[in-house]
Amino acid sequence: PIRSIPAKPVSVETDLVSAVLSTRGAVIRSVSLNNYLDSAGKPVKLIQPGEVARFPLYLDLGDATLNALVNESNYSVNVDSLALNADKPEGEVQFTLTMQEGIRITKTLTFHNSRYGIDVAVMIEGLPADLRLDSHRVFWGDHLSEEDIAHDKRISYDRIVTLVGQKREELRPDKVASEERYQERLRWTALTTKYFLAALIPRDPSASAVVRRTHNAKAEVGLEFSRTGGPTADAFILYVGPKETNALKPYNVSLERVVNFGWFNVVAVPLLKALLLFYSFTHNYAVAIVLLTVLVKVLFYPLTGKSFRSMRQMQDLQPKMKLIQERWKNDRQKMNEEMLALYREHKVNPLGGCLPIMLQMPVFFALYKVLYDAIELRHAPGFLWIHDLSGRDIPLTILMGASMYFQQKLSPTVGDPRQAKMMLYLM
Repeated sequence: PIRSIPAKPVSVETDLVSAVLSTRGAVIRSVSLNNYLDSAGKPVKLIQPGEVARFPLYLDLGDATLNALVNESNYSVNVDSLALNADKPEGEVQFTLTMQEGIRITKTLTFHNSRYGIDVAVMIEGLPADLRLDSHRVFWGDHLSEEDIAHDKRISYDRIVTLVGQKREELRPDKVASEERYQERLRWTALTTKYFLAALIPRDPSASAVVRRTHNAKAEVGLEFSRTGGPTADAFILYVGPKETNALKPYNVSLERVVNFGWFNVVAVPLLKALLLFYSFTHNYAVAIVLLTVLVKVLFYPLTGKSFRSMRQMQDLQPKMKLIQERWKNDRQKMNEEMLALYREHKVNPLGGCLPIMLQMPVFFALYKVLYDAIELRHAPGFLWIHDLSGRDIPLTILMGASMYFQQKLSPTVGDPRQAKMMLYLM
């Protein structure tokens, strides 16, 4: 039987990653990120042994019998373990399987000490001509675990993201059709969670991305390579790591675009860059957030000042407005005409207090998205009682709400009570 020989684990240690590979199927059984800790203070495990049915780097050759052989057989391996450091920045693990049918499969994984990306090469030789395979596929699979990212466990952050040319395609796993293929100008395809991702970056521009549903209503991602009839060597980069801009940029395929803040992305990206700039000086994200907030407030001071001046003008007109309301209380149309005449006479815009604040709302929504989604804030310490900037903080929420309430109470009141309530909600 295929499984009669026990699988042999091969451990790989770098400064960034701890991984366990397996000779059975030449797949990746475990991946831990050394610089990112879970709530128990241990390295985050993105893949855990025994967690999934089909582990990363399994092959689909288009034939069920052949698939069972290449994915369930034990491969020979050139090393028992691999440990990288500054003195040994690069190392290779090579798996080889030679079958009686003359088929030879070679998987070579090259690890780098200072990078999350793994260079992968898959060589397939000796396939029978009668199989007539036009292509074959290498899959990451359908799993990328992540701990305690959501207090509401009903929320799923899993996404399939693919970059084709300059077009970014994003799908929820439960919205994937039976199979989606992206064939032209593929740059990468990835399975992502809130903070982490597994991306497949082909070296060959003719490779296609394959996204398909699995039996458990999830979706898996892979690359499809065309066959030319002879031995085929397929090369790609497997990135398994954080959605951190500085770690994604060096691959020069716009992998950093996997980080997306939705509608506010145009505003959010510059805000994130500013946050990282402040952090480079302060080395504390809480202080960096305060400085960024102050910067935003300073930039919008002209609009804020205009809003307060408008509210002050409305307050000065309040006695005259009350007289008009009392005089024409039975004639709504005449009341509105007199109000408009009063505004024109004193050159006051009744919406002048709201509009400047509403113009700022997209920026503050973008800032919220940055602070909520940026991995840089994940488990980052603040100050005083704040030990995790990405976690819940009830005292700070109460203080913020109270400060906003009293700020509104100290602001000039406007004539219309409904407008005053609107301002309270906006603040």
